[in-house]
Amino acid sequence: MASRAGPGTPQHAPQQQPDDPLVGEREALRRGRWVEFLTPEQEAAEARLRARLGSEGLLRPRHWTASRAALCRFLQARRWDVEAAHASYAGMMAWRARESMDEILYTFTLGPRETYERAMRCAPSFWSGVDAHGRPVYVELGGRFDAAGLAGAGVTLEALLRDRARGLEWSEAHRYPACAVRAGHPVYATTSVFDLAGLSLGHLRSRYFLDAVRGVMAVGNAYFPEQIGHMFVLNAGAAASALYAALGPLVDARTRSKVTVLSGPADARVFATVPAAQLPTWLGGTWDVSLEEATARDEGPWTDPAVLRELWRRGTLVDLPRVVGSYVPVPRLAPEGGGRGRRGKARAGGGARARARAVPAAAAPAGDPGASRGATPGASRGATPGASPYFTPRGSLGEAPPDEERAGSRGACAGAGGFCCFRGAWACSPGWGALTSR
Repeated sequence: MASRAGPGTPQHAPQQQPDDPLVGEREALRRGRWVEFLTPEQEAAEARLRARLGSEGLLRPRHWTASRAALCRFLQARRWDVEAAHASYAGMMAWRARESMDEILYTFTLGPRETYERAMRCAPSFWSGVDAHGRPVYVELGGRFDAAGLAGAGVTLEALLRDRARGLEWSEAHRYPACAVRAGHPVYATTSVFDLAGLSLGHLRSRYFLDAVRGVMAVGNAYFPEQIGHMFVLNAGAAASALYAALGPLVDARTRSKVTVLSGPADARVFATVPAAQLPTWLGGTWDVSLEEATARDEGPWTDPAVLRELWRRGTLVDLPRVVGSYVPVPRLAPEGGGRGRRGKARAGGGARARARAVPAAAAPAGDPGASRGATPGASRGATPGASPYFTPRGSLGEAPPDEERAGSRGACAGAGGFCCFRGAWACSPGWGALTSR
């Protein structure tokens, strides 16, 4: 039976798209990059919200929260009601101050290496490249969530939620800007693949599990709205229906419209957005990888040395050497012009000579177009990055090793304080400690 159009929907609209490839392409772009397709009324609402927040001192120059996409996301989540979006945004800024979110990437960790590795086994997830719109792809195996194992590892619900908040912050501060460089247009959302294989009634009886899911959803809705570009739920069985009944009231209609539920593994509906090569074979993709290998990797534009150098050039690279919280080893970036040892490894060191060889700051021409390609608004190549905790001081990022060395090298962070980089981050640090290979 043919579906009926909703109220106010032109009857001829559904028939136009299949016959006109340009219409279908534009609609796909509109769904994936909706901030670039605002109506005049929405443009005016964004301008009013920006003016009001600016007059109250709530906008932070060169910070993701002040970007056009961030303001539009708050407006979208509040149905373009400027008053409601203002109240939500002000609440977010107050929460960030209370929770010290500006420092969470540099101060919070789940615990020692053993705790982190056990947490990854009990709540496995990983990042796998970008989708058709240039958005990062996040895979979470909800059916393998082991609440008892997390509790046994000493990971409290509060620590788990704070870790997830740190992950959301990392996407805003680093993943999205890196994806924007690669894509050539702003990126402000994530495509999620949520696998429910193994979900049972035992999960639904676990208060830890339900509180964790509710908590993550609450933090996302309140402080990182509209971060979900699309979500694919795989292997949704009977327990998934019960889970939806418990969580459905927390999901608004717009978010529900961005969720595709499959009773089995990934199929053509998923592959139209996420390449099959980026999903493991055990989720229906073509990537031949074990669960342990998948959760130990974190690949995408945010780990590409060329992209990181471009972010550094724009002055929008996070202070990678300070980021903590993960024990996945990272490859080494050698200082530009730095010497190599007999084994082809970059010499570690933080002396004046190494710092003098570091990449110099580039002057910014008037009207730097970087912001339109995903850089934080207000950030220019000539700006002083030290004004924000998200920016690396000039001269601390060096050149990447050759691809062949990078492919065969796995590094572990060493140096003062036992510094460890966030999962998958590329870092170079003349003067910040050495990266030594295992």
